[in-house]
Amino acid sequence: MAVIAESAFISAGERCAARVFLPEEAVGPLPCVLMAHGATATADLVLPAYAERFVGRRMVVVTFDYRHFGASAGEPRQLISIPSQLEDLRAALGFCRSLPQVDPARVALWGTSLGGGHVLVVAAEDPLVAAVVAQLPFVGNEWRRLRRPLAVLRGLRLVAAGLADLGASKLGTPERTLPLAGPPGSRALFCGETEWAFAQWASRTSPHWRNRLLARSILGMLGYRPMRWAPKVSAPLLVCAVDEEGTASLRLAGIAARRAPHGRLLVYPGEHFQAYSGPVFEMMVEDEAQFLGDALRPPGRRSAQSRKLLN
Repeated sequence: MAVIAESAFISAGERCAARVFLPEEAVGPLPCVLMAHGATATADLVLPAYAERFVGRRMVVVTFDYRHFGASAGEPRQLISIPSQLEDLRAALGFCRSLPQVDPARVALWGTSLGGGHVLVVAAEDPLVAAVVAQLPFVGNEWRRLRRPLAVLRGLRLVAAGLADLGASKLGTPERTLPLAGPPGSRALFCGETEWAFAQWASRTSPHWRNRLLARSILGMLGYRPMRWAPKVSAPLLVCAVDEEGTASLRLAGIAARRAPHGRLLVYPGEHFQAYSGPVFEMMVEDEAQFLGDALRPPGRRSAQSRKLLN
């Protein structure tokens, strides 16, 4: 069981809520995993289940809310700003390295969905990052998916909603929001039975999570392509993806893993939102825990098998 401490750090002058998971009777310095969640998600959604597994391997785990979400500061609420989220992740990394229980030379980044792209960017900038896990990562838009007429129409409607919200923010009129996930045919960013089931489950289990985002958030994600940073990620990188991916791109995730100097791709059966619970979660989290345990060992204590895996 983990010992959990509520904490916070400052990013761009504003408070970001953080939670530190410590192994019982932790004697430092210990390795640390900094977890970055996905679009609209909050630290109380899904991440504690991963944190408990990693803490069981004698790692410190830190989770946090981006500004504009959850228990963190930032107005307006429910705004996904790529530059702000990257800034928050960098500040969180500095916070982890400052913790007295943590070995600053053994801090790993773990990100899922949109956060899976963010960790590639930050790790590429910071060669001191010890390891990276990019789970179900959004690493760029695969435009060929939009060739079908219905997909084109839906994409245009989402962009129109984003532009309308951007205009409303400039004029001081009521902002426009969209659900993150909804049933088939809805106006949500992600539509489908699996997506809607996940949203209903998340609403019941995560007090801080809200199934909505400001529509102008979409505009900032159109040109975001974290896979461009993959060749500069010098740390060992594990990319975990699913074979029925409909939210991010499996093809682009594979390209990012291949382009990274020490990248590895693992593919599991299932859909994007199925990976956060049940059998897919169990397989994925076990592989991630094994990878992080190997990557965050002091170099002199790594086995020959571990060195082969990481290189």
